[in-house]
Amino acid sequence: MASILLRSTVVERIAHRLGVPVARVACEILPQLPVKPVNHHFIMQINTRKILESQSVVSRKVATRDTSTVPELNINIVSEVTPYFPGGGFVRENFNVIEFAVPSDEIATESYKDLFIESNGIENDNALPSLITPYIDKQRIVVEFSSPNIAKPFHVGHLRSTIIGNALSNLNQAIGHNVTRINYLGDWGMQLGILLYGYAKYGNTDEFEAFPIKHLFNIYVKAYGESQHIETVAEEAKNYFIKLVNGDPEMRKLWEGFKELSVAEYGKLYERLGVRFDEYSGESLYDSAAIELVKYFDSQSQLLYDGDGSATLQLNAVGGTINPTVCRDNGMSLYLTRDVAAARDRFNRLNFDRMLYVVDQSQAEHFQNLFLSLKLLGEEWWSRCEHITFGKIRGMSTRLGTVVFLADVLEEAKERALNIINMKSTTKVNFSEVEEAAERLATSAIILFDLKHGRNKNYAFDWEAALTFADYSGVTLQYTHARIHNLLLYNDFDPSSVPEGLTFVTPEELSLLYYLSFYETYVVRSGLFSDPAQLARYLTYLCKLINRFYREVKIRDSPDPLKRSRLVLLNRAVSVLAGG
Repeated sequence: MASILLRSTVVERIAHRLGVPVARVACEILPQLPVKPVNHHFIMQINTRKILESQSVVSRKVATRDTSTVPELNINIVSEVTPYFPGGGFVRENFNVIEFAVPSDEIATESYKDLFIESNGIENDNALPSLITPYIDKQRIVVEFSSPNIAKPFHVGHLRSTIIGNALSNLNQAIGHNVTRINYLGDWGMQLGILLYGYAKYGNTDEFEAFPIKHLFNIYVKAYGESQHIETVAEEAKNYFIKLVNGDPEMRKLWEGFKELSVAEYGKLYERLGVRFDEYSGESLYDSAAIELVKYFDSQSQLLYDGDGSATLQLNAVGGTINPTVCRDNGMSLYLTRDVAAARDRFNRLNFDRMLYVVDQSQAEHFQNLFLSLKLLGEEWWSRCEHITFGKIRGMSTRLGTVVFLADVLEEAKERALNIINMKSTTKVNFSEVEEAAERLATSAIILFDLKHGRNKNYAFDWEAALTFADYSGVTLQYTHARIHNLLLYNDFDPSSVPEGLTFVTPEELSLLYYLSFYETYVVRSGLFSDPAQLARYLTYLCKLINRFYREVKIRDSPDPLKRSRLVLLNRAVSVLAGG
């Protein structure tokens, strides 16, 4: 419906009538309106008072397009009915309610134009119809996500950051923003001292080169346990890190080896998940700048020193309720000041409009301190920084026990996917393709199961639910795509051209066509609200409509041009499914 109303300029009329941005009407208002079929029309009612009283996220993030040339609807006459759409559609105003009645055949005609002509959807499977995005200011957006610590395992907390951060990057890029993806490694701090101590005592070169992350983790666990019970071990680990900070050649060589092999190992996991980065950086890059920051804060009398030689930053001057520690008696940099230095460097290099930190909600206090530290420094762009929070996953474990490594999760998912493929009698996959198919099913199942829950929700991971056919999981989406793709091949469908005069008549066709017209709306909403769950849920419902169409509508025995019309519609539907 969003596409139909945009083409008819009704969105612009509403925007002009309410005095709100066009993009807000298109992205925020229309998708929430109830739409009901009545006598071959789709009826939509807009309560203008509720809209004007509500707070808008979209209005803060998009341009306000000039709608002064749009004719204003007559609002002085109660129950005024204005013929508007061909075929008997109308617009009616009654006090605070604007009502649109759109003929169902208008849905077919206008949605067809939007999906197949304007967007060139047949020629470009992943193209977005350009109906909403022109109203949105294009921005430079930096997304920091994943960010594993080389001294600790890639655990499920990093998995959520990776999935959500990658989804937000893809969404904003699809909208037309200039997106920079940063993986900010935890490669500095006292945990490195513990790791270096542990490697000196327990390290094995062959094991490290064969299984770097697992070997480092096992070493770290042993060394950390000792440091908690043996005071001399903690002091020795501290000395190892001091050597690293001071540039000891042996420590630097070991540290660089840890980073290099860890990043290579992470790269294999990212490839399996379909994740990429524009930039790898780490806390170590900002150690010197962080130390200089502490000196600057001190020169401005913004530090309060404790008796043990540590100092806290007085953020109460800029509205803070907590004064965080920014240095200790050893003079080494801390996590907060390194993050402040990193943010300043990114702004200087990338001049971002938005800086998104995709980190779990337990770090909310840290990011509040980070943003207020930037404000204290007089950085006017501090408010462009956003903490994109997410909840925790409970109960993600393999048959071997509690999960520690992401690789274990992916292998478990792949094994279960192989079992599904082998048990499914209708599966049409060559033996040589089974491994690849299982890999796709496994990763899509984990990704969609995560995104559907909403990023701020804690949820219990369930292998059966993630890999089920019953509730439109990632497995169902993959099978639906494969089923329709095979149907198109069987019918010798040629996607290179779209004939004029396509015919859509059944309720299943009209419902699918109508819902497809929301694709761009949900991509934009998911990006603007930093909520990929909206698009994930859209795709699962689209999958449901596609399967209903497949069951209820005859294709093979349909006469042309009806058969051709249905194949074109199915092709566009699975293209949207794949693009989403």
